[in-house]
Amino acid sequence: MSNRNRLTVDLSYNNRLHLGVRLLPHQWIEIYGPTVAVEVMVHPNMAKILKETGKTVPEPVIGDAMIDSGAQATTIDTSVAERLHLPHTSKIEAFGIGGKSEGYTSPCSIFIPSLKLTTSCTRAHCHELTKNAKHIIALIGRDILKQMTFFYDGINGQVQLVYPLPFGVV
Repeated sequence: MSNRNRLTVDLSYNNRLHLGVRLLPHQWIEIYGPTVAVEVMVHPNMAKILKETGKTVPEPVIGDAMIDSGAQATTIDTSVAERLHLPHTSKIEAFGIGGKSEGYTSPCSIFIPSLKLTTSCTRAHCHELTKNAKHIIALIGRDILKQMTFFYDGINGQVQLVYPLPFGVV
């Protein structure tokens, strides 16, 4: 596929501050991990029902999502799910570096503005993320990453996401 049929975002970590100290790009991604700006929204089916019943569709929650190739499913912070009034569809247990965590699933959509990509998650995991990482509202898991190419250059502190467009789109 030629480069003109792809959307690419180079995530810049230059000149970011940590506790008042300007970090080099490789230091930033070592401390915070690779992040991308996102908007978490209600699932389109839920938005349609809300509109049809005369209810207001909650505004998207804007923040940073960490790209987590170790996460099978995309996860949103429980505070985001609560702000969007997302329904709990099932209880789940997750296992990670911090041990076992109980949560639930909810349908939502995630928009990555830099890629012009909106993806609907019918079973996004909901867990308390901001407890340990105040700036992270979501984790982009392999359920979304499978749609793109992800380059991680830790030496130079560079991250790139490439989202292939449908054939023929320029």
